[in-house]
Amino acid sequence: MRRTEGGRCCAAHPKETWLALSAGGHCRRLCGSDDPRQCCGGLQRRACSDSRVQADRCHIAKRHADFRAQKRQILEQIRTKIEAADFAAAVKQAQRYTFANDKDVHQLLAEAREKELLAQLATVAGNDLAKRSEIFRELNALKPADQQYLQQHQHYLSEIQKEQKRELAKQEQARQATLAKLRRKRDKLEHVTFYYDRSSPEYTNANGFFCYIGKNDSSGQPWLRLRVQYYADDWLFIEGFSVYADGRKIDGRLARWERDHDTDIWEWMDEQMTPSDIQMIKAIVASKEATLRLSGRQYRKDVPITAKQKQAMRNVLDAYKLMART
Repeated sequence: MRRTEGGRCCAAHPKETWLALSAGGHCRRLCGSDDPRQCCGGLQRRACSDSRVQADRCHIAKRHADFRAQKRQILEQIRTKIEAADFAAAVKQAQRYTFANDKDVHQLLAEAREKELLAQLATVAGNDLAKRSEIFRELNALKPADQQYLQQHQHYLSEIQKEQKRELAKQEQARQATLAKLRRKRDKLEHVTFYYDRSSPEYTNANGFFCYIGKNDSSGQPWLRLRVQYYADDWLFIEGFSVYADGRKIDGRLARWERDHDTDIWEWMDEQMTPSDIQMIKAIVASKEATLRLSGRQYRKDVPITAKQKQAMRNVLDAYKLMART
């Protein structure tokens, strides 16, 4: 092969072919040079360094030409994979030639993909509504004219909606059953509703250790509160408390203690719960044995936490979770 300075890169190649092929390694094939700067001269030298677009076009044209030359063999390979039920491999091979926009390739691709989806469908459980719906959606997209695929897709969508409604109804039933275990106390002026377990004391003239829920009308977000109250005929002057859950000591939070008296005395604290308080209540609920220790200025008093109190705490925590999700 020889180089020239004119409109032909080599004797057998017109200028247009040289412009398309000179970049990206084609110079060696045409002119025996790996360096485009050394391929031919003058205008051709500049074209070699700036001809990426032309080279890409040539590459595309070559792919189309190669496909046309091997089309029969390619189609036969795809058909063989379909007949062997190797649908994934058939789809993969057909997708490699979609660039050619060939009708026969697209038909085989659709056939392979349809059979691949139907094979997948056979492995999906009958109650997996979402997966079955998705497969029929893809089948309907492949064959819009096939009413069976469309009807099946719509059928499973309908079943999913029914299942969602049943689940919502079930959740609402559970919510109502949980809330039924609580009593409500409404503060109309503050627009707040408080929820207590029905077994928790309503008034201060009783010993109690319990949590309850507050819910603001405007925000709708619930919060938890902790109340400890001591009722006796003599002062303890409580300064703090601890909980022993299965022998593990959990120190209670610092709080302001209120006091009142008549013929008997009342001491109590009522505070919004912190994350530490919530963990303490969960530890009590999960324990086999739990004790509340009230620490006064000079004396202290140990009070067993009963199974009834634990259940009351559990009921309030369950209701709080439901309220927090809605």
